[in-house]
Amino acid sequence: MRSNTMKFTICGVLLAVMLLSVTFIIGLNFANHADSQNINEISGVEYVLKDYDGRLAVFKSNQQKPEIVFNVYTSNLPQYDQDSLQKGVAAKDIQELNRLIEDYIS
Repeated sequence: MRSNTMKFTICGVLLAVMLLSVTFIIGLNFANHADSQNINEISGVEYVLKDYDGRLAVFKSNQQKPEIVFNVYTSNLPQYDQDSLQKGVAAKDIQELNRLIEDYIS
């Protein structure tokens, strides 16, 4: 029983670190582009979660190159999720993006 609790704790910590890393990386990218944009324009950016070379990836809605690629293989996900990720799953803001990522990697 203690072993299972330890596994869940470790998984929870790893998930939290992964989500914080995504937020940090995307935030750094925004900071690099913020010089010519105001903060209201930046907060309106949409994201898309998609399959990229068989792995879960985050894209800005208008870009072809992913912002981040996870070591989550989409072939291990249920067929419905695989189909959704082939088309792309939209997120209107960073909070929704984090929620979606958590759903797919847990």
